[in-house]
Amino acid sequence: LRELQALKQAQYIIGRTRWDNSVTRILAPKATYFNGNEILRPEFYNNEWSPQNDSKVFSIISVLGSNVYKGMRTIYLAASLLEEAGVNFQWKIIGIDQSSVSFKAAKKAVARDKSLNSLKLLGRKNAQEIISCMLDADVYVSASYIENSPNNVCEAMLLGMPVIASSAGGTSTLIKDEEEGFLFQP
Repeated sequence: LRELQALKQAQYIIGRTRWDNSVTRILAPKATYFNGNEILRPEFYNNEWSPQNDSKVFSIISVLGSNVYKGMRTIYLAASLLEEAGVNFQWKIIGIDQSSVSFKAAKKAVARDKSLNSLKLLGRKNAQEIISCMLDADVYVSASYIENSPNNVCEAMLLGMPVIASSAGGTSTLIKDEEEGFLFQP
């Protein structure tokens, strides 16, 4: 309610995606909307991903927060299906660990007592550590249910990584489906 009230009174709004532009038009139709793209962390501009899968293990990387809507349930389900299909992969998750509420909720909702050997929860990392993990991976996956302009997707794309992302909020403004990456409905 507080956000709705603030939007109704706003004269000027800045945003980055078709989604927040659309929401602005609905909730603050008299406001002037400005497009303001953001600058990402400097470290991501100085590195470049290249395919280098010399091993037989397919490497997936995701960066997510501990909120349950950031997609851990979808990741857990996808990893479970890949393991059942016999795919040799490792999925590294940066941002959460075993004690995370989102991990515990995902495990309970998807597989109860099933432990997935392919998931590696790495906890929080700094920018350089994230970049190192991304450069070693084969693909970046964002499975969030709620997004506007996800920096993690922008950072993976800036590195030149292949990206698979949920088509949540403004993500489709960042990725042209089947051209710059692949979008899915979680």
